[in-house]
Amino acid sequence: MFRSNITGTWKGAYTYGKAYGKLAGHSVGFTMELKDDEGIITGTCTDDDAKDLFNGPVTIKGVFSGKVISFKKTYPQEYYIDEEGNRYVSDMPGDPVEYNGSLRQLWIFGKRFFKGKWTIARIVVDENGIEVRGVGRGTWRMDRVD
Repeated sequence: MFRSNITGTWKGAYTYGKAYGKLAGHSVGFTMELKDDEGIITGTCTDDDAKDLFNGPVTIKGVFSGKVISFKKTYPQEYYIDEEGNRYVSDMPGDPVEYNGSLRQLWIFGKRFFKGKWTIARIVVDENGIEVRGVGRGTWRMDRVD
């Protein structure tokens, strides 16, 4: 049976979901360099609006089987953006963003792309010192460019 290999460069965007207030519907472009070793996915990612903020690479680790992909995108440092679009980076390790999706193909053009949903769960401490669990969600898509 033929198995697709997704090693290469992929460009796409993730879009913020409803919970992000004024940012809901806003998309951020990214470029991923992926290596597919018999279904084990590793690589790096560069977000267009955060490429100069970190002291190391954003890493990708996950799996690809059949047409389904699942991976974690982990920033080297904690990174978040508020409803006004302000970006914050701390010295704490970044929380992983869970990406799940499927490989699709435009048959007319033979173009392959992934499309799916992302989720991040984060625990923050509010102004009263109480831990609050928050979950952010959105959608994503990426197209093969090489």
